[in-house]
Amino acid sequence: MRNIVTALLCTFALLTCGEAARAQYNKEYFYHMGRTFMMNDDYREAIRTLNTLLRFDADAYEGYFLRGIAKYNLDDLLGAEADFSLALSKNPVFTQAYTYRAITRSQLGSYDDALGDFAAAIELRPDLPYPYYYRGVTRLMNQQFAEAVEDFDRFLRQENKVPDAYINRGAAYLCMSDTLRAYENYDAAIRTNRENPEGYNCRGGLYLAQKRYAEAEADFDRAIG
Repeated sequence: MRNIVTALLCTFALLTCGEAARAQYNKEYFYHMGRTFMMNDDYREAIRTLNTLLRFDADAYEGYFLRGIAKYNLDDLLGAEADFSLALSKNPVFTQAYTYRAITRSQLGSYDDALGDFAAAIELRPDLPYPYYYRGVTRLMNQQFAEAVEDFDRFLRQENKVPDAYINRGAAYLCMSDTLRAYENYDAAIRTNRENPEGYNCRGGLYLAQKRYAEAEADFDRAIG
């Protein structure tokens, strides 16, 4: 009798381990395929694949996170926000989920909620530069211009080759009527990447506002070129 029970237990264990191994393999496969579809900008197929992953494992927080990014890229901002929230409910210290939910909430115009998420991300990882950049953009849209400048300053101390950071900091200075520093930042954006038209466009617009027409025309020509 004991031998029969032992044999049954061994058979059950083999079957259970086999099912667990297959489930683990399936989860890894669907996660990998979801990432692959994302990298190929096939967001709808990524969502379908990640839905399958999440049926295997409802606690796979990275699956919710990736699905949120896919929905964001399909302009489903409410769906993206919900998925980032699900990711955070499974992993409350997931810095990227706070950052991306903040970006999504900023796009939805929920600036206070977005700033709360940025604060959480920065508290978890104060060494990461990009939460400061995106919080600066949110503060710029929320007309918190001095605070936006502080965030772009922090970002540029770590990442000084990003022309958009100079352009946005220039816009914040311009909103504070500091045209000299706006010019300095647009110049820095152009020096950082002379192939980026936005620096020329912004500086040309400022020249135009000051009736410096020849300089404005030259910048707009460079942007077009």
